[in-house]
Amino acid sequence: MRWIFSGWQLDGGVQFKFKFGTVIPTGGTLYASPNTKAFRNRAVSPHGGQGLFVVGPYSGHLNAWGESLTLTDDHARLCPATALRATPRRRNSISASRN
Repeated sequence: MRWIFSGWQLDGGVQFKFKFGTVIPTGGTLYASPNTKAFRNRAVSPHGGQGLFVVGPYSGHLNAWGESLTLTDDHARLCPATALRATPRRRNSISASRN
C-alpha cells in the first residue's frame, strides 16, 4: 500500500506542505530537507546518486537532540505523532518510510 501525501502538512520544529501528487510507494522512503541541493551533494549516505525521493525546502530547524513533529493530512486531521531520536550527525533531514 502506498501513502499519498498530497496537501499534507509537517509542523513542529520545521514546517513543510507536501505538493499535490506526493506519493510514497510501499517499501519506499521520502526525505524532507531544508536544502535539496545540499542533501544530494552530501558525502555520506543518504545522498544524491542513490535514486532517493527528496522534497523541500522546509522552513525551521530540527533539534539535533530530538523533538516531536506533527503531520496533518489534507483534511487537517492529525496523524500519529512522530518523535525524532537524537541523531546529531544526521540533523537537517527527515525521513518517512512505508513498509
